[in-house]
Amino acid sequence: MTLFAILGITLAIIAGLINFVTGLLRRKYPMLMLMRIAISIVSFIAAAAIIVFKTDNQTLATYGVTGTSKYLYLFMALAIFVGLTLMLPATVERNNLPPEDRFTPTSRATGTLASAGGGEGTVHVAKEDDKWVN
Repeated sequence: MTLFAILGITLAIIAGLINFVTGLLRRKYPMLMLMRIAISIVSFIAAAAIIVFKTDNQTLATYGVTGTSKYLYLFMALAIFVGLTLMLPATVERNNLPPEDRFTPTSRATGTLASAGGGEGTVHVAKEDDKWVN
């Protein structure tokens, strides 16, 4: 198997797992859950299709694609796959879920430097009586 085939299989399996787990987390919304699980099945089918095509020694040259256009087709297929399996479901969820049910990033933990106003390149508190130094 080629490196691109291994990366494609890995990406398809990871996308399938992400969509399946996210679908299970969306049990409260049956249509979103169904969409995520269906996309995860499509991802697993894509991984299986790559394996089947590689074990049968079928390449793009079998279909008349050779030279540099082969890499163009592989790149387009990768972009379409990522768009359909990872970006499209996130966009649909963002537009259809209420704000309290969306996945949001957590805030940064506050420590002594974070509460004092910064890290490197910012103004630090020298003393507790509000004297500032650069």
